Amino acid sequence: MKPFGSVLVLIVSLLLPQFAVVFSGEPLPNPPLPPWYPLGAWQIESFFGVRETIGPPPNSTNITSLSIVLVNPNRVPAVELGKGDYIYYDASVGICWVQWNDLGLPYKSPCGKRHVGSISVSEWDVEIRSTGTKPSYYIDFTVSLSDTTLFL
Repeated sequence: MKPFGSVLVLIVSLLLPQFAVVFSGEPLPNPPLPPWYPLGAWQIESFFGVRETIGPPPNSTNITSLSIVLVNPNRVPAVELGKGDYIYYDASVGICWVQWNDLGLPYKSPCGKRHVGSISVSEWDVEIRSTGTKPSYYIDFTVSLSDTTLFL
């Protein structure tokens, strides 16, 4: 079967030369990367967690608090205005404070909107997906960022 496939490719290439490149087996070159790449990784500037028990047993409640400061160092174009001019999503910082009890998971907390520059707004969110105590205390959380450009 393999020779038949090679002969078929040769016949198609001879009869339809415009498709010869597709059948040549040569990989296509990658397009050039935009000038703002590579993007920098988000950074956790500070991370602090506290777990405390409130109230006497058996009616006590476990409360966990998480303070996290997140940084997006990237300035990425949002809209091209023409001739290489862009409106950008600017770098941003999220200052988040999340507090929850063990009964209310998953829990999502917005970190507040931050005006960055003159025309973009960044909104960070932290979602606590699960917590546990075995083998040691852990917190499973996700972080998201949404940027909005304000057109004045």
